[in-house]
Amino acid sequence: MQRGNRLIDPATGLPLRTQGRQLTELGNAMPDWTGGFSNTFRYKGFAVAALVDIRQGGLVYSQSNREELIYGTTKKTLAGRDGSYVAGGMIAEKDNAGNWVSTGKQNSMKVSAQDYWNVVASDKENVVSEEMMNDASYVAMREISLSYALPSKLFSGKIIRRMNVGIYGRNLFYFQRKTDGFSPEASSFNVNNSSLGLESTALPMMRSFGVNLSIDL
Repeated sequence: MQRGNRLIDPATGLPLRTQGRQLTELGNAMPDWTGGFSNTFRYKGFAVAALVDIRQGGLVYSQSNREELIYGTTKKTLAGRDGSYVAGGMIAEKDNAGNWVSTGKQNSMKVSAQDYWNVVASDKENVVSEEMMNDASYVAMREISLSYALPSKLFSGKIIRRMNVGIYGRNLFYFQRKTDGFSPEASSFNVNNSSLGLESTALPMMRSFGVNLSIDL
């Protein structure tokens, strides 16, 4: 359920949460497509190679975001601390069966940010999960390398025939990243299909640099 369609309690101005263990589909963890491209540019003995990695689509639920919301350590919780926060969604009412349904009227009730986030990101199991959902799309600069092939005349008549030296960097930066405060591919889970789309206090992707030496005898 999107924030704009969220049901708001007419008495409190706060979001209504699904009670019990009722399941609600929030989205698909699988990407719409993945891909990438690489290229190598050569000039005399120099070669520059680049690899770009792409994922578009798919959602990930972030436990890290939930913890930040609970403790108020994310910029999301700054607005409305003076009691002027308006929860996005529609005012709800109960139908004849006792179920909450939308009245079609946009919510305009002001509440404090603390009251709002205490409902959305409760420290109990019952939370408004949409707020912790992230688009897992990214375009990453996966690797750049620079190498140089030493002139073959340096090794004429010697044991070594060719020598290449170079430097490289991996996981350098993102051209595009939509996740809030964590790397979209650096999940603590995602180790098998039963845990796709879940992130919990994951470490960032490690940026690394190194030196290559290649010798042909």
